[in-house]
Amino acid sequence: MDPALLRSERLTSEVSQLHTLTQNVGASFECPVCYELLKEPTSAGECGHVFCRECIEHSIMHSNLCPVCRHATTSLATVNHLLES
Repeated sequence: MDPALLRSERLTSEVSQLHTLTQNVGASFECPVCYELLKEPTSAGECGHVFCRECIEHSIMHSNLCPVCRHATTSLATVNHLLES
């Protein structure tokens, strides 16, 4: 097979893998309530789901259930997402 074609296919594969990786990493830092980058990441109790502090505080004013899994939100805890990953 042509070496230039092999390089091109390898680069295409690597770019595709990099794109998938960046999508997955981006999702790790996205709030499931506002869908924006996490601001003051805060965990909603035992389930461990993480939200922007403002989003989860607003949510629990209406219901003490996690907006993702509906488990009871017993406490809020600030999360350092970089140290956990």
